[in-house]
Amino acid sequence: MAAGCEFFPSCVDVTDCSGSLMSNRRTQGSTRKKEGKGSHQVSASLSGDPGDDLFTGFLLRHGTDTSQNVDELTEILHLIREYFGMEVAFIAEFVGDRHVFRFIDSSRPDEIFHPGFTSPLGQSYCHRIVNGVIKPVICDAREDPETAALPATADVNIGSYMGVPVRYPDGALYGTLCCFGEKPDFTLGERDHRFLMSFGEMAGRLLKSRLLSRSENREIRGRIVDVMNRDQLVVNYQPVVDIDSGRIVGLEALSRFPDYPNRGTSVWFNEATQVDMGPEMELFAIRQAIRKFSTPDSSTYLALNASPDLILNGMLEQTLREESLSHPLVIEITEHTPICDYSGFRTALDSLRQMNVKLAIDDVGAGFSSLQHILELGPDIIKLDISLVRNIHKDRIRHALARSLSVFASEIGCSIVAEGVERREELKCLRALGVTRAQGFYLGRPSEDAYKDRQFVE
Repeated sequence: MAAGCEFFPSCVDVTDCSGSLMSNRRTQGSTRKKEGKGSHQVSASLSGDPGDDLFTGFLLRHGTDTSQNVDELTEILHLIREYFGMEVAFIAEFVGDRHVFRFIDSSRPDEIFHPGFTSPLGQSYCHRIVNGVIKPVICDAREDPETAALPATADVNIGSYMGVPVRYPDGALYGTLCCFGEKPDFTLGERDHRFLMSFGEMAGRLLKSRLLSRSENREIRGRIVDVMNRDQLVVNYQPVVDIDSGRIVGLEALSRFPDYPNRGTSVWFNEATQVDMGPEMELFAIRQAIRKFSTPDSSTYLALNASPDLILNGMLEQTLREESLSHPLVIEITEHTPICDYSGFRTALDSLRQMNVKLAIDDVGAGFSSLQHILELGPDIIKLDISLVRNIHKDRIRHALARSLSVFASEIGCSIVAEGVERREELKCLRALGVTRAQGFYLGRPSEDAYKDRQFVE
């Protein structure tokens, strides 16, 4: 075994192609421009090896975060291909007696390689590198006795080639990380192999994370589908009260899932979005809220929370037409939800308004985007956020802001609902400011029967 192979005992030799144990990338000074397609200047690292800078830079950008592992794997391949001046870099998975190309970065105009491309494992460089039959660094594949006769050398036009195994953190083999160029490269050596090996180890960690994410997503989807099939979603309704008369004028539907409050509603909806079931979950909750809605007063409105996307894509309108609720409807969009296309949103909103659906902007006062929502959309209702209402009776800044919003709403013909009212003093202060409607624990807690369980008496 040649010197330097103690790190990779399965390899026949990892010396560079000129016989030196040190790669030219290490010995040509503080900087080196690698010739070839996609070549670029790489700054020297403190160790004198530009490859170290490339690897360290990647770690500094991404750390151990694997939430975007597919993009990171593609970036790994692009970095490798450009640094070594190769035409193709890829990660292949060993599946039975074949290897399947999963991730590819290529500068070649042909489409020989693409994700999903597969070929017999026994005829591949990858299989031979893992088994130690050929060297992990091949400077001239057409002259190397182990690779010259392989069909892939001529078929794919391989000049130089490097490859390393990709293993999961537990040591299980996934496949290989490889790169090749059309021309021989006699500067490749041990240092380059170690550099590639480092990225191979990182790829293994990212792929394992991706595998775990898939398993986690399957569990999430199963949990959501189970809730839907078993009809386990509970709808609570929180009263919106006319402050002067104490009469319930509206009910806001609030979804409650199994194990609430240990597993909050936002967790369920966030997970649904994570597994591309966000709209499906929203529409399920909206249908349940409409079907379970019951009130002795036909003028009492039902308030439903909906994302802007559900309005923009027309799915909400279609669902509301199918459910055909006889009570007035209010759609609430949160201050925290961005709207990228106000023009398209207004068009979709016009269709809903033709169905006598009103618009409420929720959480006003919690941030800046609600003001833009108000200016762009002309809502029927402005809902003051709990952060603005809490202790308003003894905070002059909150008091002044709420008074300004109340005057503004009156000027544009919009009503105000104060959220999160928990004290009698807060309610009295809001009434004095001209706020006519409110909701909160002091006025009525969310429940399945808001009329029966209501406790507020003013």
